[in-house]
Amino acid sequence: MASVLANTGWSVAGRVASGALGVVVAALISRLLGVNNFGDYALLLSLGALLQTAADFGLYLTVTRQLGAAASRQQTILSSAMSLRLVLAVVVFGLGGVAIFLLPTYRFLLSAYAVAALGFLFQSWSQLFMGVYQTYGAMWRAALGDFVGRLLQVVVVGVFISVFAHQYGKVSVVFATAAFAVSAAGAYLIHSLLLPQLRPFRLTFAGEKWKELLTTSWPLALMLILSAIYFRIDILMLSWFRPAVEVGWYGLAYRIVESLLFIPAAFGGLLLPKLSATRDTTKLRALLEQSLYALLIAGGLVCSLLISAGTPIVTILSGAEFSPAGPLLSTLAIALLVMFFGNLFGFTLVAQGKQRSLLVLYAGLVIFAVIANSLTIPHFGAPAAAWVTVATEALSAIVAGVLVHKSIHFRISFGALLAISVLSVATWLVCRALLGVIPTVPALILAMMVYGAGAWAAGLLKAKQFKLLMQKTA
Repeated sequence: MASVLANTGWSVAGRVASGALGVVVAALISRLLGVNNFGDYALLLSLGALLQTAADFGLYLTVTRQLGAAASRQQTILSSAMSLRLVLAVVVFGLGGVAIFLLPTYRFLLSAYAVAALGFLFQSWSQLFMGVYQTYGAMWRAALGDFVGRLLQVVVVGVFISVFAHQYGKVSVVFATAAFAVSAAGAYLIHSLLLPQLRPFRLTFAGEKWKELLTTSWPLALMLILSAIYFRIDILMLSWFRPAVEVGWYGLAYRIVESLLFIPAAFGGLLLPKLSATRDTTKLRALLEQSLYALLIAGGLVCSLLISAGTPIVTILSGAEFSPAGPLLSTLAIALLVMFFGNLFGFTLVAQGKQRSLLVLYAGLVIFAVIANSLTIPHFGAPAAAWVTVATEALSAIVAGVLVHKSIHFRISFGALLAISVLSVATWLVCRALLGVIPTVPALILAMMVYGAGAWAAGLLKAKQFKLLMQKTA
């Protein structure tokens, strides 16, 4: 099997490729829908992602663990989990549809919601396949499926543009969610065809196996649902208190941040088996320190670029009417940097079996996020939501980091931290200076080259600093 870094590399490479297509999709949809309708579209995707987490019920992490521990039962485990996921999705998204119907303010979104729900079902099935790919160390297959799905979405959006926009002068939210659903179905098909050593699943209504899965996964389910609530509550509350135009601006900035969050999420997911299997405290500490080091280097680059070029980025993507999303993206970039290592602390606590601590933490974060957003969004709007997100993620990372440090007394080199900080600030300054004289894309590329060259010159990229991450998994 490939190493954690190699598998993360495949995941990131696939995400970069599909993310580039996702940028095209976001640009097309945001321009065609306009700020108000794009706000409705972003709201639906956020609501759908929250419900998808509830419908997952912790099955993804549970199945990933079981697949690695029971090689002879992998087909049965996957089929049972996929069938259970279908039932849970029908129930959860059905209840969501009822709630939308009962709320007059959102009832006009019911048709688009139904279409999006179908896409989230296919997406949730594809997510379970990620456990198989991780087990067999074949993340290139997952990356290929993601890329094909995104490519299909670009094609579908292009068809909608050429047919519906030409005929009616616009593309509705229903058509935009239909493009998402078709792309999710296409990605699922490719993912199922590329499954290593396993046949595509069959619907299996196995009561005993479902009971076993639910009994095992419910603590993870509660933890993930609470995590999704505090992560998604801002845009939901923003849609309740503020006009759709602000939701559109915030939604675009948030979509960009979410696409980049895949990097630490993929890294942490691939690292989870190693963290769970390592019993040597010294080795575990070294593994965590190397992981934090790698994520800080990556996070420093991403954060410096987004802070310096937030407004030019969103203007290129979606036009001048979305320019107020630029400062929001720059603010959310700070939250993204915190998520880079906060995400790793969360996976470490899961590996240590400390889900109860995470449950308490996430419950507290939900309360904090709801209160803070309720007090600030009605008066200050989208900027308040962005800063509350920064505060919430900072609180999450600090508490999780302290909990991890109690059992794994990890340390981060002050010299390395200082070097990354100086390099990030220098990259920010270079990017700001370049944006004044050359177009945005060349400025970003040159700033990235400056960061890479500086990191190499400062000795931040030496192979020995990632030794454990480069070892192949068993």
